[in-house]
Amino acid sequence: MLFENADNSYIDMLFNVGNSNNYHGLNKVPYTQDDTEGFLRGNMFSNEYEPYKNMTYIKPKLKTERERDLFKVMEVAFAINDYNLYLDVHPEDQKILSKYKACTEKFRRLTKEYEEKYGPLSIDAANYKTFKWIESPWPWEKEDSKYV
Repeated sequence: MLFENADNSYIDMLFNVGNSNNYHGLNKVPYTQDDTEGFLRGNMFSNEYEPYKNMTYIKPKLKTERERDLFKVMEVAFAINDYNLYLDVHPEDQKILSKYKACTEKFRRLTKEYEEKYGPLSIDAANYKTFKWIESPWPWEKEDSKYV
C-alpha cells in the first residue's frame, strides 16, 4: 500500500480522520470575512496564505463603475470556488457551508445586476430573443457596399 509505512497522524491530519480537533478540524479553520482580501490573496482561508518572499498583493485601481461591478462579481465567484473546494473535503462544516450559500446568493444578485446594466457575462446568459449581435443588414448586404 502507498502509505503503509507513513506516519498515521500526518495522514489523519490531511484527511481529517477521527478527531475533529485536527489542524484542519471542523469549525477550526479561520476564513476571511472579506471577499476582496481573499480574492486578492488567492485564498479565502487566512491560515493558508503564505506570501512569496517579501511580496504582497495590491488592490487594482478600478477606474470605471463597470470595472468595479465586474470586480465584485469576480470576487464572489472566487469565494464560491474556494469554499466549494474546502467543502469537498469537509462536507460537515456548517460554518463554511453557510458562507458558501451566502456567496451563491450574492453571486446570483450581482450577476443579474451586472447583466441588466452591461449585457451578458457568458454565452449561457445571453437572451437570443432580445439580444442583437449586429443590426441588419450586414455590411456586405448593403447595395453601396465595397464588399459586393
